[in-house]
Amino acid sequence: MIRLILLAFLFVSTTCLADEDPAVVETAKRMNWSIETVRALHITGCASGRPNEMAICGAYRFVQADMKLNQVYTSLLSELGTKVAKEKLIAAQRSWVAYRDKACYFEADGYKNSRDLSAVVFSCKAEYTTERMMKLERFIGCDGGYGCPGVE
Repeated sequence: MIRLILLAFLFVSTTCLADEDPAVVETAKRMNWSIETVRALHITGCASGRPNEMAICGAYRFVQADMKLNQVYTSLLSELGTKVAKEKLIAAQRSWVAYRDKACYFEADGYKNSRDLSAVVFSCKAEYTTERMMKLERFIGCDGGYGCPGVE
């Protein structure tokens, strides 16, 4: 009987998570927050005016943008025809991540003694990440001609 109850619980848990917004789950995982907390505040938190709720919403937006960027980056990387081109993209992306993080902490410097710091940093990272995703997306399916990265 206990085994049956346990199996039913696992089935319900797995089914609920399967329907869950992947960015909610990923945000909870990355930030070490409960899924319930992220689910409750990932949309309304940004307009709440409460620093903790704003940080949750900002983190969700950043993770959502980061997940999209990772998909685009992976697609572009798989399309590049040479090892050299792939190495250039990998190096550029690593440098860009470091730049984004430093730029956002610089831009949020005026909030360093505020409870709003996390929300401002996450918002900044989401904005930069979305811009980067759109930039890389333009190179997917590039015909290999002039202006296409990865052409030797």
